[in-house]
Amino acid sequence: MGRGAKAGTIMNARVAARADRALGLARQGSPAALDRLMRVALPFNRPHKIRIDAVSEEAVIVLLPDRKSNRNHLGGMHACAIATALEFSSGASILLEVGMRDYRIIMARLEIDYIAKPKGDCVAKANRNTPDVQGLTGVLEARGVARIVQRSSLYDAAGEHCAEAAVHWHLKAWEGSP
Repeated sequence: MGRGAKAGTIMNARVAARADRALGLARQGSPAALDRLMRVALPFNRPHKIRIDAVSEEAVIVLLPDRKSNRNHLGGMHACAIATALEFSSGASILLEVGMRDYRIIMARLEIDYIAKPKGDCVAKANRNTPDVQGLTGVLEARGVARIVQRSSLYDAAGEHCAEAAVHWHLKAWEGSP
């Protein structure tokens, strides 16, 4: 950020260029750069070792590893670790559509249905090819703000559907951006 700029009001040009590059590579099916960027941008997720596993035209898949720090007092996957993975995949699917340069993405609400106890590593999946996600850029260009509910699902190592989330997002232009 330049001198005198308030943190969080507009994206630094260098950071924006790095984000654009990482998003471009992820859209081409190579999510490693975006995964590294998200570890810096979302420090809360770092201890969980959640990572972007795959990006396709259809979906974003993130990995939630089965490790001690992600388990609850009973030895199962902690509900908050599951929630974090579901939120992350949902947000990443939107981020890939609208980018980081012009708009900020703010979670407003998180609803989760815990269906089964996961066993082993988990993956959270959010679809990218929904009409709501694909139409976001047009809505943002017309209105400057948008709201969307983006769903994501969590599966365990055996492929069992263990949790489902409806993540409510608010998107709006960075303050001070053109």
